[in-house]
This record gives sequence, structure tokens and C-alpha cells, in this order.
Amino acid sequence: MAAVARSVDFSGAVRDTVKRGEAVFGPMVDYFVFIAGLQYCIPTDGTDILFDPVAVPRGANMTVATTLTRFFLTEIEKTVVDRYILLGNPALLDSPDVKQTKAAVLKQHLSRLINAKVLAVSPEKSAAYYYSFIYYYESTLVDLQDQLSSLWGRMVDAYYSGKITQRQFEELWRRLGAPVNYTDPAMGQVKTFTYQDAVAINSKVASDPPLPRQAVPSLARGGQGQVPAGGGPPESVHPAERPTDGDKRHHDSPQRRSRHKHVPSPRGGGPFGGSRNALYI
Repeated sequence: MAAVARSVDFSGAVRDTVKRGEAVFGPMVDYFVFIAGLQYCIPTDGTDILFDPVAVPRGANMTVATTLTRFFLTEIEKTVVDRYILLGNPALLDSPDVKQTKAAVLKQHLSRLINAKVLAVSPEKSAAYYYSFIYYYESTLVDLQDQLSSLWGRMVDAYYSGKITQRQFEELWRRLGAPVNYTDPAMGQVKTFTYQDAVAINSKVASDPPLPRQAVPSLARGGQGQVPAGGGPPESVHPAERPTDGDKRHHDSPQRRSRHKHVPSPRGGGPFGGSRNALYI
């Protein structure tokens, strides 16, 4: 996806870019779609649903807790309809106290979600690879987005000009999208970055900011490659052995670190200070 997309600094920029007609589509939260008056589709292989829970701590005054919870599920929920946010109590969509034009949009949306495939990921599971995912995403998709776009364009040109066959083209894009190899800075071993690896090093990445600084360039090198300008079979899509000057500029630039605010990084810092995690096509 990153090879045919661009990254932006915050989710609202995805919405605005699509609305201006500068992009065909982009992933965004549902109420952004409705506020902007856009159309949307739900991926056939599933989508996730985020909840804003109301918690009652142990030992709380149950009378007060019951009153507060009832207030959240009635009066507060009536106000969020104006923001096109789905309610925890859908029955309120029929209340005369809410705007029925907006309630009708949410009813239709709720019906589509009920019939869609929902990807359920527990908070415990997502927390288990949270920091690893941030740096993997940053190093393999965001930092290398220009190289990915260039490589993809050359692959397509090579295919349509007859320099490579369809079989060679498919082999290239499979390898381009495959999990990358990286050198574990703690052990010095070359590994394939899998879900298990992400879980295994997550706590280290969270508590030791220098660790991702060492690991990320290794991950980044795994995603680089080239398509030959002349005829013949393409070379490996993973030939690079060291970062280019451009890679060093991406990883070391203080301007780059201070610009990324969207995703928090460990201890409020880390090598990037956040991540641009919104893509549009």
C-alpha cells in the first residue's frame, strides 16, 4: 500500500485530501466520513471497531456510579449524534431529542457494520506489540515511502515495456511485501521480523530508546531494492547492505523527529518522536 500511497501527518489530512479530490481514497474513522459528506466501503476481509468504555472502579459508591453510567448512556450519548459517533445505546437513535437526519445516517452505518466482518483484537494483544509496530511502520513504510514509490513505478514500467514477465513481476511484488529481515542489535542475529519478534522486543523498544535507533536502519535496509534498467530478470528486491545518505537524513533529522506528533513514542521521545500513520492513495 505504501508504494502507491502518500503519508500525511494526521488523520484529518486524509479526510481533507480525499474531499478535495487529490486522492482516490484513504483509511479514516467513520465519523470523519460523515462530517465530510464522503462515501465509504468496509473491507471484505474485516474492519476494527473502537469503543470508549465507561469504567466503575472497585469500591466506588454504587449509587453514584449507577447514576453516572445512566447519564453517559442517555444524555451524553444524545449529544454525540451531532458528531456522527455511534452510540453505546442504539435505541437512542429513535429518540425525539436527537436530530433524525443524522440518526438515519448512523442507523444505516450500524446496519452495515452488523453485517460486516469485525476484527476483534484484545487490548492486551495490541499492547503486546504496540511500540514494535510503531517503529516497524515508521522504518519500512514511512521513511522508505519515496523509495517504495520509485521501485514500484520501475517495476510496473519494466513489466509493461516487456523487460520482465508477469511471473517475474509477481515474484517482485511478493518479495516487496514480505516480512523484512533485520539484525537484532542485542544478539547480532539476522531474523525475519514477525509478530512473535514484535512481541518479544516490544518491552525493550519501549524502555530502551537507543534500541530502535539501532534496529530501525536494519529494518529499513531490508525494504530497499532495484529493478534493472535493461532487459533480463530483475535483481533481488533486498540488495542494499548499508543506508544511503537519504536514509541517514531521514533517521537523524531533528526536523523530522519534531514534526511527527500523531503516535506517541516511548517516554515521549525515541528516535522519531511519533509517526505519520495515515495513508491515502
